[in-house]
Amino acid sequence: MNMKKKTNLAICAALAAAALNAGIQITAPKEGETVSQLWPEAIKFLEMPREARKVNAWNLTKAQKKAFSRARTAKPVEFAWQGDTNAVYTLTVKRLPDGKVFHAATVTGCTASVKGRLEIARKWEWTVSDGKESASGTFLTEDRAPRIISLDGVRNARDLGGRVGIDGRRVKQGLVFRTGGLNCNAKITYYKYDEMLKLHEEGKLATAGTWKSRHLGREYEARLKNGKGIDKNFLRLYKQGPTAPGEERLSDADRAYMLGFLGIKTDIDFRDSWECYGMTGSPLGDDVTWCHYTWLGGYGGLVTPNGRASSARAFSVFLDPKNYPIVFHCIGGTDRTGTFAFMLNALLGVDEEELVRDYEMSFIGGGGVDKRHYGWLETLLKAAHELPGDALADKFRGYFISLGFTEKEVDALREFLLEPKPGAKECGSDCARPREKAKPARLGARIVPVDPLLDCVDAQEGKMTFFWNGEPAAAGCRLSVSVDGGPAVYATLGADRRATVKLGALAPGKHGIKVSIRAAGGGRLARNKYIITAIQPPRPIEGRRLNNFVVELLDAPLADGAFTFDNPREGWVFIGFDRPYPSACAMLDDNAAPVVAFRQGEPSETMRWLGE
Repeated sequence: MNMKKKTNLAICAALAAAALNAGIQITAPKEGETVSQLWPEAIKFLEMPREARKVNAWNLTKAQKKAFSRARTAKPVEFAWQGDTNAVYTLTVKRLPDGKVFHAATVTGCTASVKGRLEIARKWEWTVSDGKESASGTFLTEDRAPRIISLDGVRNARDLGGRVGIDGRRVKQGLVFRTGGLNCNAKITYYKYDEMLKLHEEGKLATAGTWKSRHLGREYEARLKNGKGIDKNFLRLYKQGPTAPGEERLSDADRAYMLGFLGIKTDIDFRDSWECYGMTGSPLGDDVTWCHYTWLGGYGGLVTPNGRASSARAFSVFLDPKNYPIVFHCIGGTDRTGTFAFMLNALLGVDEEELVRDYEMSFIGGGGVDKRHYGWLETLLKAAHELPGDALADKFRGYFISLGFTEKEVDALREFLLEPKPGAKECGSDCARPREKAKPARLGARIVPVDPLLDCVDAQEGKMTFFWNGEPAAAGCRLSVSVDGGPAVYATLGADRRATVKLGALAPGKHGIKVSIRAAGGGRLARNKYIITAIQPPRPIEGRRLNNFVVELLDAPLADGAFTFDNPREGWVFIGFDRPYPSACAMLDDNAAPVVAFRQGEPSETMRWLGE
């Protein structure tokens, strides 16, 4: 009896000793496992067809939208191991093959999580140690963009890289980041909903509002008169201008991460002067270059003079490798930021579907894009499709070249922001800079032709508008432009940094122009060369303009006889009667066959492609 008891005790003691000697055993992630950094709600949304994603948020209840709230943040990578649950461990996560440490922390217990810190589509090694023993494993992060950066007080923080671009080359991660505002906007007082209703009743709403919101008073007034109402969640009618700078958003930990690990060197702030009232530098601190480049002409407005000036000014920062890593943002990180993110990734060859998904991720916390913003997105897509070229990458390459950047500059930027071709060299965000030493460039030191496009300058008067995005910004700088080495034409820069010159009559075809700018004291600040194409302008359209797309060329009572109209250019022409007439028909240019004739139950109208 006693012998059996001793035997049992010996066996139990042996099991306890085995447990103590087992050391640390890794349990999750499993060896070679692929882990996702997006929540299931986000993945399900991104896998929908575009048309389903477009309307997804429109059909959700408030409760259903709330279920998406966590999808705006990164899903943590969870780590677990077996060991002493009371011990203190060091967890280290390294990127392979270069071994760069992306996370290192001490934890008590046998679990830990890493949220919004790891690049996508990478192989990782993780090690856990108690100082005496250690265990390691490897895992993969899913190849699914975007890489969400977790910051406590700043929303919409994402790595611009990670998606696949030209020739299957991935956009480098860790070089360019897009976020919401790094601090709050200046304190601006807005009209409240009840105040706007009272102004409407008093007939004063149309004239209410200050500065750039004045047009909104008229818009709100029209909506109320038409019974459409006002969106209470989107009231932007200014009552009073800014009185104090915006409050902090960045926590000390966020600031330390962005400066220490991400290594941000340049902060491009697209907000306007009111939003940035009282600011003199980046919220990240004095060691970061703050480029306060107000963005005008977002979405489809990228082709307008304001849009072209904004694009050129921001794009110039990306040409100098010393400015990286770069963060760019507005306040929400959706509209102005979303437009420029679309343009950059399009230039790098990212597929249109992925460009749309990236835009949509800014709204994932509500289940997708609302109707207003999707309408704006469609103007951006339309403007992009109408740019010259075939693929979007070609269109935006041509677009940036049309702003005055050289082919060499645009192509060098592409090369810098794209990883090497698959199989050429495995590379992370710390790939070596281009071997050729880039010539240092001052931020924004460029004279940008913003109107018209370089390939369609009016040959009759040669009118061109230029934008100066360097320093000094004060009005009074003098612009000079010469054509083909001839005498210069001069103009003085206005307060808006623009100057318009008339080069005079130009022979149709290509010409070289030299543009320079001098400070009020006489010192030259910059000089740029461009190739322009002078063209004969199209004949003005004579007729009544019905909207931006349709001009009425002829409106006459129905009668026997010939009616003449002047077709100003080749294109589609609509011909029709105001209603069906059984005995009426219409012919073009004495052709016997009528183009419009009575058919029971059908409208009496047609479309014909006509030359000039």
